[in-house]
Amino acid sequence: MAKKKSNTERPTQLMVDALQEYLALSKFLFADPDESIYDVNELEPDEHFYPLAKQLAEELKIGWEDMSHEDSNRIMLLMLEKSYQKIKEVSDRANIVMEFKVKEVADGSTKN
Repeated sequence: MAKKKSNTERPTQLMVDALQEYLALSKFLFADPDESIYDVNELEPDEHFYPLAKQLAEELKIGWEDMSHEDSNRIMLLMLEKSYQKIKEVSDRANIVMEFKVKEVADGSTKN
């Protein structure tokens, strides 16, 4: 039986995963002011980005319950930076070219 390749052997999949995480985090933090969090400690424990936010607060010795808005912003920026570093790490060790195709969808049809 053929051995399944791990993600470490597939840099393109690592790049896709890292880029999707970066975009999801950006959307979560900034996309909709009515739905976005104001401070990172507003995250619920079952939310996807909670563990990273909590870990960064602990590393920076910032109290979770009483952090300032400025500290919250620091943590959010560090979350984005860590996510970006995953993209950079893959692109630095593998020759990967990312191409994006933007399409406008109007009336159910796709235009280039």
